[in-house]
Parts: sequence; structure tokens; C-alpha cells
Amino acid sequence: MPLLETPPDALSDIYATSLFEVCQSSGGDSAIEETLEELVAILDLARKDPAFNEFLASRVLASSDRAESLRKVFEGKISTRTLTFLLLLNEKDRLGHLPAMVQAFHAKAQDAFGRLEVDVHTAGPISSADLDAVRDRLAKALGKDVVAHHRSDPAMIGGLKLRFGDRLVDGSITTRLRRLRDQLDEDGAARIRARVGEMIDAQAQAETEEHRLKPRRENQLCQPGPSTRSLLMDCECWCALISMCPCTTAQSPMIGAFARLCPRSTASWIVAAASC
Repeated sequence: MPLLETPPDALSDIYATSLFEVCQSSGGDSAIEETLEELVAILDLARKDPAFNEFLASRVLASSDRAESLRKVFEGKISTRTLTFLLLLNEKDRLGHLPAMVQAFHAKAQDAFGRLEVDVHTAGPISSADLDAVRDRLAKALGKDVVAHHRSDPAMIGGLKLRFGDRLVDGSITTRLRRLRDQLDEDGAARIRARVGEMIDAQAQAETEEHRLKPRRENQLCQPGPSTRSLLMDCECWCALISMCPCTTAQSPMIGAFARLCPRSTASWIVAAASC
């Protein structure tokens, strides 16, 4: 089983804090720098050498045998503090968590020195001037001495990512496009919902108005008003008068007058009758 490449947790922070306090009491900043460099070198070796990685993390190997091997490999090559720390982790069966502990120790060291190490990820190589510009802007914004490390990421389209500690600032074009797509999807769905709501409200209003006007139209058609009834009575009376007039024939001018004056008022009918 290889070393666990996980972010720092409460357990790793406890071990890192203990080691940091030991370094401060035994040598101050120089001891912190030395221990950090040694731990980083050990981790780099474990990541490059699968056999050494397995040796550190294996649970099959007895802790006493591993402790003896650790002394043979590192005694006289690393500080007593770092070797003692490795032996303690081996005794507690915690060597598999070494990456998270080193990361937590590294963060405490950077805070103590007022430094911040930042990994700058871009799609391709960038000039030292561009890297310095990124470093200066971060230093001004964060108020710390920034140490920038460039990393090329072929999976990126463009833009950059900044990683420091457990934080990631993603300004890549891929992420921007993804956010834009999500925004368009959300806005488009909102517009569609709003439009459908307007259509439903308009249809409901039209149906309400139709139901409100329908009885009135039916009453108007089935029950003529006073003016309509008066006109019909006038027409019937004058038709009877004209039919009794001896001068009323098919060619009589009275018939034409009647036809022309039928839609008019009763006063017009009186004039027509008087001319007969």
C-alpha cells in the first residue's frame, strides 16, 4: 500500500505542530528550514521509488524491522530531529500519513517566515518576467513574500490556476466557459419559465373575459331592447298602412320610399305616408 496523498487533517496537524515546536525550541528558523528540506527530500524519493514508498507505508513489515532499516538508511544523513520523527511515526503506525504531515508542517513554516509558496499552472511555458509579475501582484495582494513555482498543464486551454496551501484560485478559460454555460442554462430556463407563465396568465384572463361577456351577448340576441322593439312595431304598422293605400302598386313610388325609409325614424315614415 503506497503513501496516502491526502490533504492535511486533524491528525496530521497534531504531529506537524509537535514537530514544529520541537524545531523552534532546538534551533529556531534554521532548524525549521532544515527539517522541512529533509522531509521534502524523503517524500520526493518515495514518490520516485515505488519500492521505498512501499517500505514506508507497508503494514506487512514489522515496525521493529522497519525502524532498524530507517536507522541504517538515514542515520548520519539527516538531522536527529527528522530521524526521531520518522521513528515515532513508525512506532505509531503513521508513516503512511507522512505526505499530509509534511504538507501541514510546510504550511506552518511558511506562516512563521511570512512566506507563501504558490504553484502557478498555465497551459504552456511562460517567461520569467510573466512569472515575476504574477508573484509581485500576489505579494501585494496578500502582504507576504511569495515564492512562485510554475507548472505546465496541457489539459488547460488558457488562463491560469493558482494553488497555495489548500486553496485553489481557478482562472482558467475552461472554468470560465463552464461558468458561462451554467449561467446561460440558468438564465435561459428562467426566461422560458417566465414566458410560459405569461402565456398561461394571458390565456386565463382571456377565458375569464369570454365567460363574463357570453351571457350578455346571449341576452342581447334573445331579448331585443326597447329601441329595437319600437322600430319593429313602426315597420309593421306602416307596412299595414301602405298595403291599404289604393295607390300602392309594384311600381308605386311609395314602395321605393318605404324601402329607403324603413331603417329610419318614425318621423320619416309619417312624411312618406302623407305623400300617399
